[in-house]
Amino acid sequence: MDDYLIEEELKIGFESENVRVGKYEKNIIEEQRFRVNEAKRMNILGKLTHTKENHVDSMHGKTKATISNDLSQNERVKCSFHGAMITLQVRISGNFWLTLVCLDPTRKGWLSEEHIDLWVDYMWHGRPDNANWAMVSCYFVQILLQNSTPLFYANGDKYATPWSDVDQVFFPINETAQHWCLAHFDILSGLVTFYDSGDTYDYESRDLYVRVRECLQERLPGILGATKVFEKKGIDPTDYSIRFKLADPVPKQGGIFGDCGVWVCIFLYRLAHGISLDVEDPIDVALAYREKIVRFYFSHKIDTF
Repeated sequence: MDDYLIEEELKIGFESENVRVGKYEKNIIEEQRFRVNEAKRMNILGKLTHTKENHVDSMHGKTKATISNDLSQNERVKCSFHGAMITLQVRISGNFWLTLVCLDPTRKGWLSEEHIDLWVDYMWHGRPDNANWAMVSCYFVQILLQNSTPLFYANGDKYATPWSDVDQVFFPINETAQHWCLAHFDILSGLVTFYDSGDTYDYESRDLYVRVRECLQERLPGILGATKVFEKKGIDPTDYSIRFKLADPVPKQGGIFGDCGVWVCIFLYRLAHGISLDVEDPIDVALAYREKIVRFYFSHKIDTF
């Protein structure tokens, strides 16, 4: 997937950021960028629709009208995403697809919990046996913020590998209806690093970061103790503390679409596989990733009912 992403589908002849241009010229550039990305968004939808039509004959009991309606239906449908080792049974809404191609009502393409959680499930599905990481649902931090302790995410009940068997844990963080970011937790050092594709000038004072830092600082040691991570790793809990860092530099999303959720998926994949986060054009990469995700998900969706 990383090879696909780093290929630039389109080279836009923008002048250097250091070149001073007039306000009128800047507006033209922004309008050109918007039109290019709008065309790419429609291209993603066209490819998806073409894929759906090509599979109509092979889907038993389905009519072409039913297939064409999948993208826009609002009721929740049950889908099976089949893999070589497992089949994930998930319930998704029609907006699941529309959001991925930025054709949701807001035309922003903000990913929801169901998009991120399905990505986490697939990351687990493709996790190498010798990987030194675990990752958890985007609900993990939300539950912690509600003063509950979801040990099942860390003790091997929810996921096959418990935290006691790894040194790194990833958890997506959702500022509901506003923003996504990713946290990377190094268990041995106690360092939590935030990867944020948005503006981070207010990192020290922003309400989300303040609440999350306070919550993790208080709750993570308790989870490590209750799941015997301290014991198995020989860590002295009396001399252990949680620290925080903001990763910088990281790619920053553009202002056209709500790509923070897409960048969480990119961060998860690349950090877990040791791939550099450096990209030439973050907007192009995010759009390419949307296309790759929707084509991958749809090619593995074996039934709806």
